[in-house]
Amino acid sequence: MATDEFLLDQAERNQQDRLLRRRDNRSRRRRYTAIAVLLMLALFVLAGPSFVSHTSIGTSLLSNTLSGYGLDGQVESMRVGWITPLRLRGLSIKSRPVQNAIGAAPDERSGSEILVEQVDTELTILDLFSFDPESLGNITVRDLNIRCSVDNGVCSLERDLQPLMQGDDQGSGNVNGHVHVENATVEVIDLPTGRGWSMGQSHMDVQMTGRSIEGSLAGVLTEPSGNAGSLQTEIHWSPADLSGTSPAATPAGEMANAGGWRMNLTTESLPLSVTDLLIRRFPEMLGQNGPSVTGEATGKILLSGNDRGNVEASIEELRIRDLSVAGLPGRQGAWKNAMASLDGEVSLVDRWVIGRGLKATTDFAVATLDGAFSTEFSLVGADDNPLRWLEALDGQASVDVDLAAFDQAMPGMIPLRDDAQLISGHASATIQSVAKNDNDPASTNARQSRLIFASDSLRARAHGRAVVVQPIELTAMVSNRGGRVHADEFQWTSSFATATGSGDLQTGQADLDIDFGRLYAMLRPVVDLSDVSLGGNATGRIRWNATNQNLWQLTGSGNATNLLIALPDGHRIQRSSVQCDVNAVGRWNGQSLAELSQANFKLLSNGMDLRAELSGAVANPTSASRFPIQLYANGRIENVAQTLRPWLPEATRDAEGAFVLNADGMISSDHASISKARIDITRPRIAYGANWISQPRVTIDFQGGVELPSGDFNSRSLQVVGDAISLAAEGEWNREKVALQLAWRADLKRLQDSMQPRMARAAGNIQQAAFDPQAPQNFNEVPVPTSSTFITGTCEGKISVRSSALELGAGLIELESQTTAKDVAFHESSPLNVGFGPQPRTLLAQNASALDQIVWLEPNVKINTVARYDSRSGTLSTDDLQISGDWFATTLSGDVVWNDVVGKVELDGPSRFKMDEVARRLTALTGTRIDAVGIHETPLKIAIARGPQDALDVQVDCNMGWESVAVAGVNLGPCSIPLHMTDSIVRINPCVIPVEGGQVDLAGDIFYRPGPVAMQLAPGTKAQNVRITQQMTSQWLKYLAPIAADATQVDGTIGAEIDEAFVNFDAPQQSRVRGRLNIERLQLSPGPLANQVVQGVDQLKSLSQGALAVGRDVTGKTLVTMPPQSVDFAVGNGVVTHQRMYLQIDRAQLITSGQVGMNGSVNLVAQVPLDARWIGRDLQGMAGQSVSMPITGTLSQPRLDPRGVRDLVMQLGTQAVQNKLQEEVATGLEKLFGF
Repeated sequence: MATDEFLLDQAERNQQDRLLRRRDNRSRRRRYTAIAVLLMLALFVLAGPSFVSHTSIGTSLLSNTLSGYGLDGQVESMRVGWITPLRLRGLSIKSRPVQNAIGAAPDERSGSEILVEQVDTELTILDLFSFDPESLGNITVRDLNIRCSVDNGVCSLERDLQPLMQGDDQGSGNVNGHVHVENATVEVIDLPTGRGWSMGQSHMDVQMTGRSIEGSLAGVLTEPSGNAGSLQTEIHWSPADLSGTSPAATPAGEMANAGGWRMNLTTESLPLSVTDLLIRRFPEMLGQNGPSVTGEATGKILLSGNDRGNVEASIEELRIRDLSVAGLPGRQGAWKNAMASLDGEVSLVDRWVIGRGLKATTDFAVATLDGAFSTEFSLVGADDNPLRWLEALDGQASVDVDLAAFDQAMPGMIPLRDDAQLISGHASATIQSVAKNDNDPASTNARQSRLIFASDSLRARAHGRAVVVQPIELTAMVSNRGGRVHADEFQWTSSFATATGSGDLQTGQADLDIDFGRLYAMLRPVVDLSDVSLGGNATGRIRWNATNQNLWQLTGSGNATNLLIALPDGHRIQRSSVQCDVNAVGRWNGQSLAELSQANFKLLSNGMDLRAELSGAVANPTSASRFPIQLYANGRIENVAQTLRPWLPEATRDAEGAFVLNADGMISSDHASISKARIDITRPRIAYGANWISQPRVTIDFQGGVELPSGDFNSRSLQVVGDAISLAAEGEWNREKVALQLAWRADLKRLQDSMQPRMARAAGNIQQAAFDPQAPQNFNEVPVPTSSTFITGTCEGKISVRSSALELGAGLIELESQTTAKDVAFHESSPLNVGFGPQPRTLLAQNASALDQIVWLEPNVKINTVARYDSRSGTLSTDDLQISGDWFATTLSGDVVWNDVVGKVELDGPSRFKMDEVARRLTALTGTRIDAVGIHETPLKIAIARGPQDALDVQVDCNMGWESVAVAGVNLGPCSIPLHMTDSIVRINPCVIPVEGGQVDLAGDIFYRPGPVAMQLAPGTKAQNVRITQQMTSQWLKYLAPIAADATQVDGTIGAEIDEAFVNFDAPQQSRVRGRLNIERLQLSPGPLANQVVQGVDQLKSLSQGALAVGRDVTGKTLVTMPPQSVDFAVGNGVVTHQRMYLQIDRAQLITSGQVGMNGSVNLVAQVPLDARWIGRDLQGMAGQSVSMPITGTLSQPRLDPRGVRDLVMQLGTQAVQNKLQEEVATGLEKLFGF
């Protein structure tokens, strides 16, 4: 038992040992596998960068990355590792050529290319993964070659690299690193000219520390001609807040040590032609076609500045040789200078330019500056009167110019005549401002400024003879004692003018004498004054002083005689005499003017009287004070227009009339305002284009405010009252807001009568050309007599103008208007306007002569719109333009552009027409009754374009339709006719109109202005299967088929083909129509004319009884039948002609031909072939012969000429006797001879 248990325990232990060994083996295998995998991963990670570097994976990755930015990139080899820094060899980056024009091949020169032999960095693979700009390290670039091009405002290198350089700035903004470039070459090509500049043998170092940058660049610049020069520069930049010192506050000469930027530039024979590239890259400086500069520069320049705009430059022996500037706008020839030099120091600090020992020399001038002058210097303004502007300089400045050498170096700067040449002459100017040292206690801290300008005799040669221009001398001395300016001396002396003056605000005097004619005569031989002329004399005197009683007085006068000024545009200002006087009274307080109590100004000239008077006292007046004034003026408008003509619009430069002006306002040195004004104008006449616009009288009454020069407008009441038009306005218009309400009223007839042609026409007899009915008519151009057009009626409306400050900034203005027009009639005065035949004119309008016809009359018209005006483009846009009248209504949208360059109107929208009202108006227009039923809706499109000489091209497209129309006895079915209307023609595009069971294929033109109103149908117009009614017969068919005149019964269908049709509605006798009347089937009861024909046929039928039948009335008994046939007809000179119209009456055949006048007169011939049944057996030989029966009279009272029938009876009787005798002779011979 013990043995068995032992054995069992031993077996169990063995089994557990085997299990443990199997588990240990399994764990050992897993550890070996994990270690192997880890070793393989470690090997892959460690060898990965080397694998990428030594295979095409790295180069492909770089190429694909650059391709995403539009660049083609390649690299020969790449090296990078965990501890091995990045190195690139054979790097090439190229951009893709640009297509300069549509359809043109890409220009290979338009791209850029970068080639680098080797790039070494300190960036390992870990540095690249965790890229930090603050740890950029050293980067060395060897053998760098860059090729790029420059076109108008674009550098290809900037354009190509811009996508690559863009990105999110996620760092701190500080970059630490050093970039060193060895042996760099840059080639830049000017694409338009193909010239190239290169910078070779270049070395560059850039050190970036924190937010500061230091760099240096050295190289040799070579221009296209092959000349080369060296350039060395050092640059330092750091933000101003790093230095702790503001450059603006640093003493002169120490700005270079302050925070900001510094540049040290040294050149040796540097080609200045490189400026051509700068101008091409930055065309906004001098334009795309800027000047071309050549020459070379040698010297040293030290520049420094800060972010406040303060700049300092130290220039050491800068020499510019062989300078040439060509291609200057408006200049012929090149500016040349053999040698120019510049030395010294110059600073721009705040509003001062400071020069220290600055000296510039050229071939023709020497200039020096040792001091400071204000950049706010000007000759006008509140603080820059003729005394104060000399104080702009604190120091000394001088310039000396050899005028003859100046003209040779810079031709065109002095506007000499073509045949004139300067021989010699100098001009010099010196300005000096120093402290005034004298024993006067009042002169403490005083400064004295002196200006001396002098020119010696200018000698020239013109027209082969010597010319001398006399010298000019100007001396001015100004003192400033504690802010009080005193003119110690002012003297201008020349052969043509003298001027003297002295004093201060308390006491002083000034005198001026100038002879413009002598000045012109002296300059004309030398200076090109071909477009300018001067003449006359002018003198002026002014005195002012303060008395012991502190009474300050000023008096002055001026006079000009025979004044003549001719401007280059041909405008001449000529006055025989101009006189002006000025007087002022005030109170002096010992140091300044305490009060200006009285002042008046008076100007008298030819046809002009202008007076201004101070309306209220002004305390402590200064140049900035506002002075209340009352203004009065009267005279002739033409004198004012002549003076202001150069500044008036070209179309309105002529004006006439008399005016009286009374106004109240305020004025200062930089501001003026008007609060009240009234202008009465008598018989004003203003030229606009080719017309004069005149009125018997115009009154303008204004109360509110007009601010100048801002242009702010505020109206409490503005009324303009004239004979033809009146206007009222209230509201404001300024830079912040526009809220203006306008109301107006106009009489259209008076308004048109106020416009007359500017050019008078010679009187002569007016002859009307004779009308030739056989003359060919052009479908597109129909000659019509000219006539005058005028409009009568009244219009009135309201306009609301609104805009906010934001909208004004964008140039947008909101407009809302309502316009109402009453009894607007369009009249034509024409020699053809004479009533004729059945179409009398009875419609007359108010103020219209009985000899004037009304083309169109609108009793009521309303125009309402809401629009937006864009002042920048001159575009008026609307989505809601409502126009309505008694017969139409439309809502349009579109744009109106009307400015000096473009003039066009484009509107479209739905419209509705009341056809019954349209028919009534067309009845009055054409003289033919027209009845229509239905309301027609159609899209409407309006286009107006301004052509040469302001001619308007009007185009209107729409459809005209109806449910039914009855015109001239013709009933038209439902139809829509496409119309195209211009300012003179309504064109009917091809269409089909249902007519009385048939149709009419219609196309043509209606000419409505200038008169007469006429219509021309297109060749090929035709009608088919038109059922004839009695009304058609009574109105127009009786002229084509007179046999149907006044027929009581009619039945049948007809058609027509038109070869030519010109219908003159105003003078129907001048209408012309040619074509064919196609009778398909027509049967009618005889009218008066047909009754005459039937009676004639009855007489012929009675020949078999041997006697003429008595006339009988066959009306309503015998039917007249027209078989199918085509009848040629023509209308001309008020006459309708037809040829060979076949009829059947009681089995008798008839043929009619002849003419019917529009007044109803007839001249016809009816031919009746003899029927064998109508004559006896003995006269059968005459069967088939035709009998002509002339018909005259009128359609209502025709007269049949019986002579044709009588002649036939006599002929038949003679023939019967002859036949009887022949028969008797034959019988006798038979009896005699037996045969």
